[in-house]
Amino acid sequence: MNLFTSNRLDQLVDRLAANAASAGTDPLEESVIVVQSPGMERWLAMQLADRLGVWANCRYPFPNALVAGLLDSVLHHQYGERASVFDRVVLKWRVYDILRTHAGEPVFAELAGYMGASPSTLRTYQLAEQVADVFDQYMVYRPQMLL
Repeated sequence: MNLFTSNRLDQLVDRLAANAASAGTDPLEESVIVVQSPGMERWLAMQLADRLGVWANCRYPFPNALVAGLLDSVLHHQYGERASVFDRVVLKWRVYDILRTHAGEPVFAELAGYMGASPSTLRTYQLAEQVADVFDQYMVYRPQMLL
């Protein structure tokens, strides 16, 4: 694993291209580059192809997908089960269920006003989606807050 840091993208892609060119690895071996957006993935692939002549067989996961994949491989290897509890979609529905079933409790009083009279509404679903997204980001960038 190589970690390159800079506040200038052109310097980062130059360094990555130089590293890829000098690595002498098998061209059929998959490379993995963590990116923050689909636009960054496309730009990076075009820049590397421009600098190296050809660029292929690369996977560009987002940070949360990389961490989830690592957790899944470790948990599956150790416990024989998948790490689906860390998946954003699963987490969204778990949060939705908690909001729906515990809406009347005092700790959820402020949220009950937002969710309305029926906690099985679109607002509750959208709130669960937002909370799951925040937890998903915390898993990558601030795991100590979740602990």
